Amino acid sequence: MFQTLHPIGNFCKTKSWDLLVGCDSNSHHSVWGSSDVNPGGESLLKYLMTTELQLLNRRSQPTFRNNVREEVIDITLCTSNIVHKIKGWRVSGETSLYLPAQVQESGRNRSFSDIFAQKHHLVLREKLSPKIICSSYLPYDAPDPPSNRELEDLENFCKTKSCDLLVGCDSNSHHSVWGSSDVNPRGESLLEYLMTTELQLLNRGSQPTFRNNVREEVIDITLCTSNSA
Repeated sequence: MFQTLHPIGNFCKTKSWDLLVGCDSNSHHSVWGSSDVNPGGESLLKYLMTTELQLLNRRSQPTFRNNVREEVIDITLCTSNIVHKIKGWRVSGETSLYLPAQVQESGRNRSFSDIFAQKHHLVLREKLSPKIICSSYLPYDAPDPPSNRELEDLENFCKTKSCDLLVGCDSNSHHSVWGSSDVNPRGESLLEYLMTTELQLLNRGSQPTFRNNVREEVIDITLCTSNSA
């Protein structure tokens, strides 16, 4: 985790930008309300002590619960400049939706799609509005073309609940509709699916969303239900 969080923290510091982090740390420490302390928690706390990040967690209401146990493993962090702007931090009683897909391959489990969704209540135009914000990853080596069952199920769930949906999607799919330099079968399949839904594409222009030493491309898309567009 430090390998990811540390560069982001340093980048924001050099830019004098504020930073707000929601972190599934999978680490235990009494400082953020866990029932015990494990090596991961000790290591994380030592790292945080070297940064300007402030811990917002209060009390010990569990952030993780299953049929066996409950624990505090999720933490919220922010830079010191915005601590005073954050009011009423709490653990929501609503369940997050985490929908991984696993398939069996050569005697081991391999994830071919990964989706995380969480319900938020946002104040928009002075009105409290429930929205589900989702991060979806569609691996390039999945056996089936996009979309996938998890994204379809989530879109249907939001439709039946009359809840707005916002999706940030690493589609690994090419189509000129969202600014890619070409069209591949994955892009055609994904576009065909989107045409059957109420999801609107928010991408504009053709600025690359992926870049390495060899090429650059538009493969990431942002989607939302029509009420949120």
